[in-house]
Amino acid sequence: MEIEYRAAAPQDAEALTDLMLQAGGDTLQFVLDGLAPGVSAWALYAHMVCSTESECSYRHCLVAEVGAAVVGMANAFPTARLRDEPHAFALSQREIHIRQRTEVQDWGSYCLNNIAVAPLFQGQGIAARLIDLVGEKARSEGFDRLTLHVWGDNARARSLYRRKGFEEIGWAAVGWHPALPHVGGSLLMQLSLAAGRQPAASAAVQAVAPLSRRCDDRLNPPCVP
Repeated sequence: MEIEYRAAAPQDAEALTDLMLQAGGDTLQFVLDGLAPGVSAWALYAHMVCSTESECSYRHCLVAEVGAAVVGMANAFPTARLRDEPHAFALSQREIHIRQRTEVQDWGSYCLNNIAVAPLFQGQGIAARLIDLVGEKARSEGFDRLTLHVWGDNARARSLYRRKGFEEIGWAAVGWHPALPHVGGSLLMQLSLAAGRQPAASAAVQAVAPLSRRCDDRLNPPCVP
């Protein structure tokens, strides 16, 4: 089986949306249910993927492809993009519940925001290769470290990241909620992209915009081509 890796394109939007939902749909749906009941995480991801301004835009994604099918994706960008978003709205109760997950960041790093591989293609090194390619992209843009957040109870993902050289440098105290039943909070992990460098301490925590409001007109119908 030949796997090809490339930058995502607008025509990948539907596949990217499906994979983003697989990677982070539970968290996004948790927030949406407190803001706009009836709006699906899939519809919001679809809109953000199509937008050229959103951090979830296809422009910030790499894909793994088998034949004509997109079977894996990684979404990554400079972490400072999160801090630069506007703060026009008051936080909902559910956004307050997960707030630390978006505040505990290393602001000078490159953020691996989402990564997912279709179930039938897992265990074949696709996620590991996507991480390598994100690291190469980050270095090409002048960054010396890569960071990500992972739920403390996601043992499989944590194991992968540790094998790739990530180390835990921070922790967000997100408590259990019946609609978001994770335990152990959210771990901030960092991978040094510079040979011989040790992970740096997390930079000062600063507030960022709510997850559900980081894209203009996010609740519009999806624009999947």
